[in-house]
Amino acid sequence: APSSLLPRTATSLATFSRGAVSQIRGGIVSFTGKDDYEFVDLTRTAVSKFTGKESYQFGDISNAAVSNVKDAVTKITGKDEYEFGDLTKVAVSKITGEE
Repeated sequence: APSSLLPRTATSLATFSRGAVSQIRGGIVSFTGKDDYEFVDLTRTAVSKFTGKESYQFGDISNAAVSNVKDAVTKITGKDEYEFGDLTKVAVSKITGEE
């Protein structure tokens, strides 16, 4: 009886695999905007989306990260310029309800 399950299991696995590959391919096309995948397309697209730049230059990821952190701090504190202690003041204010 167990050996008769093998062909159905193999067929099911093959069908599942084709479906999974199709979904992965669709996700890559959706993410990169390219129908034909080339090695490094995922990395290039991720870096481009993170940095907002089409081509990468050394330091772009670090600069984008710093910019994103600055934007987040500005959003949290409501201040354009950060001063030491601003984040702590906001956290304490939110916890205590006092300004």
